[in-house]
Amino acid sequence: MRSQVQRAPRSEILDHLEDLLGLDATQIAVQVANLSRVGNSEAAFTTLKTYDATLGGVGVYSITDKHPPGVYRALFYVDMFLRQPGAENHSRFIILSACG
Repeated sequence: MRSQVQRAPRSEILDHLEDLLGLDATQIAVQVANLSRVGNSEAAFTTLKTYDATLGGVGVYSITDKHPPGVYRALFYVDMFLRQPGAENHSRFIILSACG
């Protein structure tokens, strides 16, 4: 029989995220999650790309060269899950992919 693992409360997760990434990133994460939850994945990804652009580097979504210069984050993997129903079920993978 599988043991049931209790999930951390949302407030604890967001507090930990804020400790790691700061208030701005946490607010963006909540905004993206809310947009995704209501089925607005295009707006969720646009919000994520807009915030990503403020961090410097290049997102994979804008790479045209085979070997791009500089630092980039694999937002394609985030986009892949945001475009599917139940993105919140893949939140750990999304966070790991975004932080790359």
